[in-house]
Amino acid sequence: MTKARNLSLLSAVEAGATTDQTKSDIDGLGIAASSITGALPAISAANLTSIPAANVTGVLPVGTTGGSGLTTHGRIGASARSYLTSNANNQTGSVYITGMTSQWIRNTDVFEAAANGIKVKIAGTYLCTWGIYTYSTGTSSSGTYHQEYLTINGATISDTHTIYCRSLDGHADRYELKGHAHTITLSANDIIGLQVHFNSATGTISSGVGGTHLALTYISEN
Repeated sequence: MTKARNLSLLSAVEAGATTDQTKSDIDGLGIAASSITGALPAISAANLTSIPAANVTGVLPVGTTGGSGLTTHGRIGASARSYLTSNANNQTGSVYITGMTSQWIRNTDVFEAAANGIKVKIAGTYLCTWGIYTYSTGTSSSGTYHQEYLTINGATISDTHTIYCRSLDGHADRYELKGHAHTITLSANDIIGLQVHFNSATGTISSGVGGTHLALTYISEN
């Protein structure tokens, strides 16, 4: 394109061009992209959709948002653990365990401490590992038993673990610490907790980091 032609096209664009310049007016200038220099304005990708994963390269920042597979990128594998801080003595019947304290929370975008367990902030699939450390304080030589439950918002889930705590010579000296693991689907703001039911005897729920405990790991989004 000659300089003369460029000038003739430019003359069609009024000085201080306003919004009445059409796309065809601008296209008619024939300006090649390779001739554009200088700083370009910031370009937002907020409305980009349907980008093939194969075309996404480089290192994504933690917590990148914008689509399935990216929203939770920096959260997968996040974990939290709580444990009972003080013994719950002379318990009978069904006991919803409270007095839990946070040992750690690896990602506060995913978890929140709760006195009765651990609260999750985002929906997803979680690996839950837990244990209730108890012993019977009954003196029946025939033994007693208790049942352990994992709870969601105070309601027991279907898994039940029956633990027999047999007394020996009239003394309650049988401690039980059982470990369990479940993969569970949770909704945002669900609270995971623990419950134990003592049958026909009193019992103690033992505390401490190595005692009654509950841990969650975020493994996938729903």
